[in-house]
Amino acid sequence: MKEVKQTYFVPLDRLELRNASSRRKETLKQMSFGPNEVILLEKEEISKRIPIDALKRFRPRCWFPAENLSDFYWLIVTENEPAGPIWKRTFAAILYTPLDALDQVQLYEPAYPRVVEDAVLILLLALTRDPTEEHWKPFGIPWIYSISDDPFAEPSKAPDPARLTITMVGDEYSEIEVPDRSDSFDVVPEDFEKTLESRWFHLKTAMGRINTDQAAFNPLTTHFFVKAFAERGIDELIANISCVEATLMLPNEKNRKEMMRRYKCLVTDTNAYDWLDRAYDLRNTYLHSLGRPSDVISWKDLARTRWSVLKNIN
Repeated sequence: MKEVKQTYFVPLDRLELRNASSRRKETLKQMSFGPNEVILLEKEEISKRIPIDALKRFRPRCWFPAENLSDFYWLIVTENEPAGPIWKRTFAAILYTPLDALDQVQLYEPAYPRVVEDAVLILLLALTRDPTEEHWKPFGIPWIYSISDDPFAEPSKAPDPARLTITMVGDEYSEIEVPDRSDSFDVVPEDFEKTLESRWFHLKTAMGRINTDQAAFNPLTTHFFVKAFAERGIDELIANISCVEATLMLPNEKNRKEMMRRYKCLVTDTNAYDWLDRAYDLRNTYLHSLGRPSDVISWKDLARTRWSVLKNIN
């Protein structure tokens, strides 16, 4: 076995995609970009994607609860990697870790596996709303489940269905629980899939030029933007600003003045500039301990900061 395939199943909590190309808006079932897939998984489809019966040979903690995880949208990401020696592919790999690596801490710990980060970035860039409309994040990711075709791999712990959003429908006499897909986006399937594919191509092209004379993309842009999505409150705001700085700030710059001037020229949106400037003030208040324990931040400030960063990346 030269290669093993790792597959990540990423639930997109609350997401609904409706077909806007026909008069009667219908739920979209599936679309792809690069090696990634966005699909509405019904119970029968889950059993085709995940070896539910095979997992029952292991401890109950590994049993996959398909009946409670169906009818949500999922992002499915696959990655092929060299198999390597058997001793590296089992729980015993920790015994072979070099001693000088045990005290090393990854400085930019990813919020999700890196291949998932890239796919999530593309979706976040494509699913946006004006921050003046309503409180929004396009979807939630409560956890990531993975399976491997490596026969020596230890199966993952089963995901927790309780962390996905469920809503009640019906009347007082016949209420039932169904997946919450209240965050709805109307998309034209062909156009939306082309947009995802185009963005994926440009991202992979830019990533391929890193460490060359043609490099024009800082990989920390992806890291911080997805990290901001995974955070809440001031941590979300700080990560968003770090994303802008990774994209625009030059190594010799000492403050935000020149970077903000560059941002204003590139984005040409006065509102976005003002919102980002406001976010900087909030970040500085926090970092320099000038705030109070009772301080709060509004969802509008967070949404506007996110929008400002989106304008820059787009």
